[in-house]
Parts: sequence; C-alpha cells; structure tokens
Amino acid sequence: MLAVLALLPLAQDWFHLPQTVAPTGDYTDAERERLQHVDPYVEGSDTAIPSGSDFVKDILANGSRPMANTEVRDVQDWAKTVGVELVNKTVTDVHGTEVVLTSKGLQPAAQSDYFAFWDLEDRPRRLALLCMDLVEDYRIFVGYLIDNVVPLQAAFRSKGLPVLTSNWVRRPDDGLYGALDRFYGSTGVATFENPMYIYAEDGSLPMAEIAPTAEEIETGWVIKSNHLSKFADVDAEGRSIFYKKLKAAGVDTLVIVGAWTEDCVSATAFDAVDKYNLDTVVVTDGVGTATPAHFPGLSVMKAALTKMVTTAELLAYLAKPDTTLPALSPAALLQAAVPPAAEEPAAAGPGVPLLYVLGSIIATAGCTAFAAVTLTLKFTRHERAFHGSELEEAIPYNAMDEA
Repeated sequence: MLAVLALLPLAQDWFHLPQTVAPTGDYTDAERERLQHVDPYVEGSDTAIPSGSDFVKDILANGSRPMANTEVRDVQDWAKTVGVELVNKTVTDVHGTEVVLTSKGLQPAAQSDYFAFWDLEDRPRRLALLCMDLVEDYRIFVGYLIDNVVPLQAAFRSKGLPVLTSNWVRRPDDGLYGALDRFYGSTGVATFENPMYIYAEDGSLPMAEIAPTAEEIETGWVIKSNHLSKFADVDAEGRSIFYKKLKAAGVDTLVIVGAWTEDCVSATAFDAVDKYNLDTVVVTDGVGTATPAHFPGLSVMKAALTKMVTTAELLAYLAKPDTTLPALSPAALLQAAVPPAAEEPAAAGPGVPLLYVLGSIIATAGCTAFAAVTLTLKFTRHERAFHGSELEEAIPYNAMDEA
C-alpha cells in the first residue's frame, strides 16, 4: 500500500500533506506498514474482513470536492437542538477555540452534523442481520419491536443471508463480575431493580417470536453474550466469536436490531465500524431501550459511524434484485464455530466460591418464602421500578472451539 501511495501524483497538495513524525506525532512509514498488515480495520490487511471497497481510489477521485454529508449549524440552531440555553451569544476566543457560553458551560460556536456518505445501493453487499439481546426478560421493555424484527428476519432468510441471535446471559451468581457490575453496583438484586442481570428462569431465552431457527442454531449463528459489544464475547482462546463468524461468511455490512440502544447496540456498532471495518446499519425502529437515552443514542451513532434506516426502507432495499451477495461459507464451514456440548453448571453458578454460597443461604434464611417465589416467577418484573440503563456487558461465557 505504501508503495502505491508513493507513486500518486505529488501535485495533489490536499492529499500529500506535510507531516510531523514524532513519538507524539504522525506515524512512521514502518508503523503504517505494520498496521496495514495486522489491523482488522484497515482495508486489505491480513486480518480484515473484505469490504469490497478500494477507498484510495475514492479519495483521489472525490477528495477535492466539498463534503457532501455534512450540515453546518448556526449557534442558535444547534443550541435549540441539544436543549441548552445561550447565556452569552458573544463569540470569544479561548486558547484558539471560538466559543459561546451556554447553560451547560462553554461550547464551540461552529458546529456541524455528519451522516453516512455511503448508501446501501452503492455496491452489492454481503449483509448479516444481528438480532441483539431480545430476550424474554426484556419483553416488557422492547417486546414492541417484534413486529418490525420478524419481517426483517424473514427477508434475510429468504435471500440466504445470515441471521444471528445474541442473548444476554448475566446472572447474579455467575462469577463473571467486572467494571460494568461495579458501575451498576451491588444493590437492587433481590428487588430486580439492577439491570445488570437476568432474573426469570427463562429470562435469557430469545423471545419466541424472533427465536433463531434450528438451522441457525446448528450452523452456529447464536452468541451467548455477557458484553455490551458482541465482538467482545470470546472463545476459549480469547478470540472474538462474532468476528470469526462474520469473517468466515465474508460479511461486509452488519445490520443491527435489538436492545439496548445506548448500550449493546452502540457498543457493537462502534466496534463493527472502528475495529472491524464493517459498514454498519442501525434500524431506527428496530432498536429500543428502557431509558430516555434511546434518541440521544441514535443521534450519536448517526453522527459518528452508522447508516440509519427504517424497517420499511430496509425491506424495500432487500426486495430489489441484485443488491445482496450470499454468504461465502457453507454451513459446514461455520459449524466450526458451534460450541461443544456442555455439562449443566452447578446450581451455585460458575466461579462462585462455596463459602460465599453457604453464607448467602444462611444470611437469607429468613427470606426463604420470598426467594422461592422469586425463583418460580416468570415476570414479576412487570411490577418493579426498573431504573437505570438496561445494560449488556460481560465476559466469555461460551467457549467456542476453533476450526
């Protein structure tokens, strides 16, 4: 790649810009060459999922033109959009930044919106649909999404495109604790208020209406997840399960539906684009959450990295001929990603010392009746005051065998 760039016309001053190579400055040629071999984000690298793009040609053809996918916002316009009051409209210079004073502090006076430059119709694509964490425990919050998810699943399946299903599997006793557990804290578990965990016995199962098919389960298009980003769930050797599946199938465009908008959807979208070089689509009426952060979450993803479409728009695109390409790999190849049969875990849950379990039993002896009701209840969470963002984070719960 470096050799190709070196042969490009030096007259294009906007492309070949002066640089400052330094420990805290620009990359050296050797550093760039290393990244071009090992970084899964970089087109053509040894680890990248093929994107069907040749961006150096695009930037040379279009780089001198004004940016098409942006909108400059004046001060009063963006202030109204984000709901802040302009305390002082006078523009002042602070360390080289022209700012105005708002009710929430200083902000740059000049601000712009950005949105995806590419369109689905730009080229034939290998798409995959990820149905994210639409589990029974979350039905009371995002069950309304089913009517949009079902026709999308049907459309993808009819075209032979992968439909993947992830399910959130965190339990209070699973021993998979980390920073996200500390964020939500250790209270509100017995009262079902803590959104970190699944509570109903069948709460981790996908909602029946959008459950994966037997063939999808057999092929390995399912992911038990304990992480916000579905790329963070790893196999027995610490490698991303989701990345492995997508790379095997040659997927270049990821479509996301499911929960929660500001948590798992956002985290997965950021990884898909910024780490794994995947064009990513978020279906705006196919994702949801249990907090007021839904619309801000959509705004952040739209401004930063994803293509936003509605269910109707995506179905219309899928109905067109010659817009999509089939998955590269047959089911037999993807079978390598199917987890081995596992023994039933001990009742206490993996990773929890026996003394802690015994101590818990003793400490809660006075609450036996309440605990019994809790364990047999399917959806008493209808009655609970579920506050906080419905999360989705975790650690490797499903060890997948490598091919």
